[in-house]
Amino acid sequence: LAKRVDKIAEGAALMTETAFEKVFIDGTADTISNHTLEKLAYENFAETGTPQYTQAELDYADKLAAGLSSEACGTGAEYDKAIKEAVEAMQKSAGHSMNSFLCPYYGGDAAFSPGSTDVGDVSWQTPTVQIHVASYPNATPGHSWQIVSCGKTEIGHKAVLCAGKVLADGFACEKNDEQLTFGQGYDHNFVLNGAGMREFAEVSAPVSGRVMRVSTDLPGVQLYTGNMIDCFKPGKCGRVYQKRDALCLETQFFPDTPNNPAFPSCELKKGEKYDHTTVFAFSVK
Repeated sequence: LAKRVDKIAEGAALMTETAFEKVFIDGTADTISNHTLEKLAYENFAETGTPQYTQAELDYADKLAAGLSSEACGTGAEYDKAIKEAVEAMQKSAGHSMNSFLCPYYGGDAAFSPGSTDVGDVSWQTPTVQIHVASYPNATPGHSWQIVSCGKTEIGHKAVLCAGKVLADGFACEKNDEQLTFGQGYDHNFVLNGAGMREFAEVSAPVSGRVMRVSTDLPGVQLYTGNMIDCFKPGKCGRVYQKRDALCLETQFFPDTPNNPAFPSCELKKGEKYDHTTVFAFSVK
């Protein structure tokens, strides 16, 4: 394909009696499929449910789809015969042009659809997952007037809300976890292995390359994930910080130590000196 494009450019240059120079700027990486997140997203999609449409919305979609040939939707239908047959049966049962059902789960490496995005690059930096929600009639060509016609309708609006709910609810850290529900996120003490001064954590920012390594001689650390952040005034670079936009690593003795003799003692007697060290070391990758 690249060679074909080069020839087209050469031809255009000959026709216009100009010259062209090819400069390679960047490429995109293959997407790393994250099957764990995919399964979690699918389970939450099944729990959340697909958008439900009014008869007027379905009639509108059918008019937009008039003249389009039906096709089995979803990446799974493209690679798995059984999934394709199941999807075709659901489309037939629906009786309209909107794919208002959840396709069977497909966990192949082709499950990602990068399209015109850098999602492949992103997937190398952070765990990445995608979901597809119908926001226009089945078999609608990409970049078509039918897609644009759904943009400001309830069909498009319902798709956005559904996708947001599936992703937000599905990956909220407190989902199905009593402790994380109580704290609205992490606000918990972790027991550190070993004794004496030792490194126990590394936090990094993939984009900037900043790295923070933390060492301590204390027995525990409280991880707090900014669960109560609720800012209205802009902070650094004009950003308004939201819930869980930051984290703290607070080295300490274990909570409720005085009432638990098996815990390392935090008792400081008269005349004794409290002397412990925590080091936050910063670097750039």
